[in-house]
Amino acid sequence: MKKIFTTLVCLFMFFGVFSANTMFAPALTTPTNGAVNQMPNTFLKWSAVPGAFTYKIQVSTDSLFVTSNQYSTNLTAIYSSNLSFNSKYFWRVKAIGISDSSAWSAARNFYTINTVTITQPVDFSVNRPVSCYFKWNAISGIANYEYQMDTSLTFSSPLFVSNLISATKTDAYSKQLAFGEHYYLRMRALHSQGTSNWSSLVNFTTLTDFMLRRPSSDTNKVMVVTKLEWDWAGSTHYTYTIATDSLFTTNVVSHLIDTTKVIKNAYDTLVRVHTDTLRFGQKYFWKVRAENALSTSNQTAVWKFTTIDKMTLLTPTNGSIGVTTIPTFKWDTLRQSIGHYVLELDTNLLFSNPHIYVLSNDTNFYSIVAPLLPHTKYYWRMKATTLLDATNWSDVFNFTTTSPIGIENFENNDVSIYPNPTVTGEINIQISSSELNDVSVRIINMVGQEIFNQNYGIKIGSNTINLDLNKNTNGIYFIQLKQGDTIITRKIIVNK
Repeated sequence: MKKIFTTLVCLFMFFGVFSANTMFAPALTTPTNGAVNQMPNTFLKWSAVPGAFTYKIQVSTDSLFVTSNQYSTNLTAIYSSNLSFNSKYFWRVKAIGISDSSAWSAARNFYTINTVTITQPVDFSVNRPVSCYFKWNAISGIANYEYQMDTSLTFSSPLFVSNLISATKTDAYSKQLAFGEHYYLRMRALHSQGTSNWSSLVNFTTLTDFMLRRPSSDTNKVMVVTKLEWDWAGSTHYTYTIATDSLFTTNVVSHLIDTTKVIKNAYDTLVRVHTDTLRFGQKYFWKVRAENALSTSNQTAVWKFTTIDKMTLLTPTNGSIGVTTIPTFKWDTLRQSIGHYVLELDTNLLFSNPHIYVLSNDTNFYSIVAPLLPHTKYYWRMKATTLLDATNWSDVFNFTTTSPIGIENFENNDVSIYPNPTVTGEINIQISSSELNDVSVRIINMVGQEIFNQNYGIKIGSNTINLDLNKNTNGIYFIQLKQGDTIITRKIIVNK
């Protein structure tokens, strides 16, 4: 009996000791053992342990973990912080429960990243803008990047430039560089505990020449206020010069442009500016030079263009017949680069006694108010003006009018149409009649389309017909009233 009791006590003690350390150690999963190019905030992950409420993590540069970074979490992953660059690290994890803990896991090691990898520009690239665009592979867990550019391998020349860049970026434009110089670029990463090594050097050469883009050389019919475009050279300033001769000795105008006019990104970089008002029908020569505080580029090639010399008429088309006696004239707009348009209309090809209409620069059509003579051949022409100049007269167009739309009054009736213009779309037609009659009311738009047609009975005395044009677009319309063989036409304006 005593022997049995002793055996039971021993078994109890054995299982008690065994049960005191039943929690198993975590299995490390990420990064893999021996992983390279890990970030200063390396992501560490392990398998979950049943019964564990927290985990203790050690990260050290020695395999015995004599000194280490200590982390604690109730998750199964953490990010390390501020690890040294280009270093070998060991790490392990322990699971901790309410009254128990596991042994340390088997240790793994990894190597932190050495430095930044520059991806653009390509080594030995040429013709780079003097604000050089460059890119690099991201490094997480840092405070900043630093770049240096210089024409000297010792990075100590007067052309040396350097700057810090946000840790969230992977591309940037450099400070201003000199034109036509061979530069070296290097980068490194920084955080509060240190810096990476400098990257490998990237060689590149800045440009001395760049291209004009628009208007293309020998372009004709250019507007007198035209947009000039050329390649962005990376410079802070540009001087463009325009003259009326290729040697730039006559009517020379130069303008210094700063980079607030620049539209740039990594793929399409252009400078866009508008000229002063030029003269009509004049050939111009132009060129551009880039400049900054360090140096200047070469002048671009000289391009030339000729400004528009006359307008283009559209309608009534030349030689058209059967044109309404209240026609609408249309032309190709010169936009708002001009002061105003002048339209001349005459029954004489020599325009010896023309009707002259001065029209706004923001329109490309004009409708006659007073009806023209029926069955009559008319000639019309136009020109545009600025404060400096005027175009030549356009080509002369002619057209022949048709029959009159109607006569101006009923024989015994008094007709009034109001309000005109209408700002609500509502129109009232008031007719005074001495007898009973029927009147046809027809409304026609500017292109001759009928939009309304209805008959009304007219009693003796005053009659009012109410029309609603609210659903029609703003513009000019014609109301035609017909009684028997008698027709009158009134123009109305809808301006809601």
